[in-house]
Amino acid sequence: MQEVSKVVFALNNLIEINDQRLSLYKGLAEKSKEMELKLVYMQYAIQAQTFTMTLNKWKHAYGGTSNIIRKPSFINSAIDQVKKVFNISGKEGDLKQCELVESNAVKMYKTAVALSFLPAPTIEDIEKQTKELEKVQLTLKTFRENGASQWQIAFV
Repeated sequence: MQEVSKVVFALNNLIEINDQRLSLYKGLAEKSKEMELKLVYMQYAIQAQTFTMTLNKWKHAYGGTSNIIRKPSFINSAIDQVKKVFNISGKEGDLKQCELVESNAVKMYKTAVALSFLPAPTIEDIEKQTKELEKVQLTLKTFRENGASQWQIAFV
């Protein structure tokens, strides 16, 4: 029973980070004036929803419920403080915020896999999601560093 609660706890943490990603990307898509950027943010929001659905499937398989009380994200408030301190704003600030959220997501995913109490089929799905998150992180970094001219190249 204790192993099952560890699995559900790990899955809840991954679901929470994807909820944060969804919220971030939906908000950025709504405020973005650039169509390419808006579409990318929407794509990542959909990705976060898809990841959450997969993780919820596993959570339910292990007896978890979907009654999670969402608390305000410490990560997003910390990032907002960093942006204020360093006066990061606009598209570059948004992209940096996305990179930080993706970096945190990758760390959480890798930690969940490293703890090794997750069943093999669940680990397989989580590793696939980890690879996709790493691609997102690299794409955002490439775009922030090279600008819009490199946007299409980043998706190849």
